[in-house]
Amino acid sequence: MSIRAALVVLVGVILPSRAAGFGWVQPPGRCYAKVWDRSWVGAYAYTSAGLRDMERVPLYQDHLLNLYGECGLSRRVTAHVALSPAGYARTAGAGTFYVGPLSAGLRVGLLTSGSVRLAVSGRYGYAPAVGDTPLWDSTITVDGEDRRVIYQPAVENHLGEVSLGLGRGFSWGRRPAYFGASLGVRLNSAETMDPVLTGEAQLGIAFAAVDLDLHLHLHEPSFQSVERTNVAGAGQTRFLGFGVTVSYRLSPALALFFNLEGVFYAVSNAATPSLAAGVQSRFGVGGG
Repeated sequence: MSIRAALVVLVGVILPSRAAGFGWVQPPGRCYAKVWDRSWVGAYAYTSAGLRDMERVPLYQDHLLNLYGECGLSRRVTAHVALSPAGYARTAGAGTFYVGPLSAGLRVGLLTSGSVRLAVSGRYGYAPAVGDTPLWDSTITVDGEDRRVIYQPAVENHLGEVSLGLGRGFSWGRRPAYFGASLGVRLNSAETMDPVLTGEAQLGIAFAAVDLDLHLHLHEPSFQSVERTNVAGAGQTRFLGFGVTVSYRLSPALALFFNLEGVFYAVSNAATPSLAAGVQSRFGVGGG
């Protein structure tokens, strides 16, 4: 096996804790799955007034169960699902269970050999109207202007997204590493949500039994204004986020991971770190 081919295989082992896929597709019959909890607790929000405008709000907490899975259907086609089936949010003395977005789609490999991979991905999703009643609804004054601020855990919405992903495996010194990036467009059915430009970039490096990835995430609603603040970040929001994920491999097929997310800027979103922890696995089905 050539050094280049070995790097691609190693990238397949460590790619990626966030399972964005980027330019890679799964081999036929091979699957990747992960389950995790995302939690945040805070008392500040990024308002609709500006990219870094922050105001104090009632103490809130929000916890969301997430599942992701993908399986190779053929040499070039991978099916993937992303589910947020159960969440709980509480603020200002009120709490509710809610359901986040549920989506499924396909990723088709355009370049499937060598150290550079390219793929196009499409998905459809639905966020049901479960937990869509605001837990808190008030008006705050920002720079002399009254602005509505709410905490609404869910917003009913149909979404369709198409993205192009690029991935490359390489060696960082003697360590296997990868770089991935994607750029996409998301359309939403909710009246309050504009089309969204999405982008991601990720750098991953393997250290013995520990994998590290650093990543960026862009969510830009067609450069349109955001009229109101939803602290939960559901609905119309804007942000450029960053994060780090650390995974510990219990075996070649199973790993634990921990994730910390923040933002360089945000509009209509929670102003507090997002923490996640979960387990991820790689396995074969149907003799794969």
